[in-house]
Amino acid sequence: DQVRPDAPDRLPRLHDGLGFLDLEALVGEVARDDRAGDGIVFHDDSRYYTNKMGGAHNVANWIGLASPTYGGTLYGLVPVLQAIPGGTLAATNVGVVSPAVMQQMQGSTFMTALNLGGDTVPGVHFTTIGSRVDEMIQPFENIALHGAGSENLVVQDLCPANLSGHFNMPYDPFTVQLM
Repeated sequence: DQVRPDAPDRLPRLHDGLGFLDLEALVGEVARDDRAGDGIVFHDDSRYYTNKMGGAHNVANWIGLASPTYGGTLYGLVPVLQAIPGGTLAATNVGVVSPAVMQQMQGSTFMTALNLGGDTVPGVHFTTIGSRVDEMIQPFENIALHGAGSENLVVQDLCPANLSGHFNMPYDPFTVQLM
């Protein structure tokens, strides 16, 4: 996990460079805009904002595309890295996996902490949109949330011919219409 120099150590940085404090400010700004809707859409997972930072009061509908709710095995790479002492850190240091991938690994400290206390929080409707052919989150069932106020959609259950995976979902017209 990386944090901004001025951010508290407890707040990890999102992999796209947007820190959780930045996200909190952005969502607060959107919530104050009368033209804004009442939802937030993430590719991957940012339940940290709603579930751990108290952001639920700003979000009525949370939608996660390819969210790693319980982490992924990356088609078997994760168990291999985890079996080697220091393997995940070494893989990150040499660029085999990014810090975000390390956070989203099945059994990672980040995913375990995120799910501690439940997948959902009261007052927010959570929807995950996943894919049976997700390249990052395998098994694909790890995308699903279990908790009150959750709905889990699988692209191929709704459109069997659609083979959109993790990286294509934000650009796939069928997936986008589900949001």
